[in-house]
Amino acid sequence: MTLEERYAGDRLERLPTLATELVRVRADLLLTFATQATLAAKAATAAIPIVMIAVGDPIGVGIVRSLNRPESNITGLALSNVDTAGKALRSTVRRSRDLSTWPRRSPPS
Repeated sequence: MTLEERYAGDRLERLPTLATELVRVRADLLLTFATQATLAAKAATAAIPIVMIAVGDPIGVGIVRSLNRPESNITGLALSNVDTAGKALRSTVRRSRDLSTWPRRSPPS
């Protein structure tokens, strides 16, 4: 298995490019931290599952329509719903092979 990691550091304008790179390497899952990274991942793909962590207001910024039923490829942890984080992540893990950015074409190590 290979873990593909991308960090924008202080250069948030790089997030769309980094998200597109992960889509291009055919990641099985995107794990995002904070609102800007999650918005970039959402813009990059509607097919690859995205697990967001520490997003302040995912409904207000248009990431999901509902925290209980996101109805998209995005789930995870909003800062306002810490108590439901485990349920969301368990649901995602059941549907995905890995909880990270693992390229599909990489053989397991």
